Amino acid sequence: MAAGLSACAQTPAPSAPAPPDGSTPARSSAPAISSTPARTTPAHGAHLDVAAFAQALPASGTVIVDVRTPQEFAEGHLQGALLADVSAPDFASRLAGLDRSRTYAVYCRSGNRSRTAVDQMSALGFTHVYGLDGGINDWTAAGRPITR
Repeated sequence: MAAGLSACAQTPAPSAPAPPDGSTPARSSAPAISSTPARTTPAHGAHLDVAAFAQALPASGTVIVDVRTPQEFAEGHLQGALLADVSAPDFASRLAGLDRSRTYAVYCRSGNRSRTAVDQMSALGFTHVYGLDGGINDWTAAGRPITR
């Protein structure tokens, strides 16, 4: 660690006045409270609103999965999304090739197919999967970017 930097980058609390007997005041061992919310991975199986979904996406290693049709995907999708059409006959075999230990953020057009996909992925042993409530419809309505 570089000199002068603390491990948690917190500013120490102001010193308390010295006790009247001249002894050193006791220091609290309680951690400082940060006003910056911690970024955590959503609960497995959760369906998040647009703001929570967008906040969770940058988590290291999160794989974005679009479970719409290839035609819908071509019309616009989230940057970096993988296409895995939940209605395609090969959906389960496509999932078989994915690493079950990774985190997956799943979305569709309105949220219905992503719920189905999250349920199927859970049944196949995936343990870190969450979906976008309202799908790409709510995503774009909130002014979030898509790519073609």
